[in-house]
Amino acid sequence: GCRMLDPCPGPQGSSGGPLVSHAWWRSRIGCSRIELAQKRGKDDHKLRFVEIRHCASIRIVKVNRLLYTFLDGSPARQLFSGHLDRIVTSLTEVRQKFWAFQPKDWVTYEAFSILELSGGNAFILCETSGSGLELAIGEGPAAREFMAHFRADGEERPENKLFHMPQQEVGSGVTVGQLLEWIEGPLSS
Repeated sequence: GCRMLDPCPGPQGSSGGPLVSHAWWRSRIGCSRIELAQKRGKDDHKLRFVEIRHCASIRIVKVNRLLYTFLDGSPARQLFSGHLDRIVTSLTEVRQKFWAFQPKDWVTYEAFSILELSGGNAFILCETSGSGLELAIGEGPAAREFMAHFRADGEERPENKLFHMPQQEVGSGVTVGQLLEWIEGPLSS
């Protein structure tokens, strides 16, 4: 294992080497943390504040994009620290049509997934963006509401083009740590 102040190589593959390089993380993965804010702050390259409707009220959500800097090359492990042992209990696929008048059964749409952790205590947003992947994590129902209507970077989705598929239970017992191993292993190939 790594000791404090020693360089840490990142996740290890079965051969003992890193699963993916630091450059791969910097070029392929974007990470955000979604949190409730007491008041609207000033948007900048690290933070973005958005308003969401939740339970008949308007809430301010802070999108922390600080981890986009990838200073240590392992942004997802930083982002999900404290959540690696949580179990993915369900997922909801949300499809975004290219045109508002497009029928729902056409296969031409973009999709993203909202993963529910530990029965709804926390949520992860997974979405492709160009040739990369965007991940966001947040706790509580306001984070879930944010993920259904905004991208990981805080950009609003076109409401008239979205349709939510039925929530699916995940009974495999897969943890967030195992999800990251899959992203860093087979998905990165």
